[in-house]
Amino acid sequence: MSRPSFLHRLRGAEAIEFALTVPLLLILLSGTMDFAWYFSQQRELIDAVREGARAGSVTPWTDGPADRATEKTFQLLAEVGVPFSATVESEILEDGLGDKVVRVHAHADYVGLWRIVMAPYRLDASATMRIDDQPAP
Repeated sequence: MSRPSFLHRLRGAEAIEFALTVPLLLILLSGTMDFAWYFSQQRELIDAVREGARAGSVTPWTDGPADRATEKTFQLLAEVGVPFSATVESEILEDGLGDKVVRVHAHADYVGLWRIVMAPYRLDASATMRIDDQPAP
């Protein structure tokens, strides 16, 4: 019976190193993907809220700017296929200069891919825009 050669022992060491490093690399890759998913979902929520506020700011008083802002925000979230249900609140306020503004605030529970990243599991976004000049009701 012959002893294993140096080359066979080297190949065995490479296999063991590979078996030890692959799980660590997969965990790092999964964490990176989860982190990117979190920021992607946050960005989608921010964009939808901002566009909803813009839609509300150009809507005539008779059509209800706050309602239009809420509808537009939900519509945009549905179009991009955001996999969570958001709560959207819109209101008409008066800023310090006497102008009317529409404020849209949305929050949603974040659903991670693998929940490896210990990010906040709640996404929040808010936008405020001045309502275009139009006759007040």
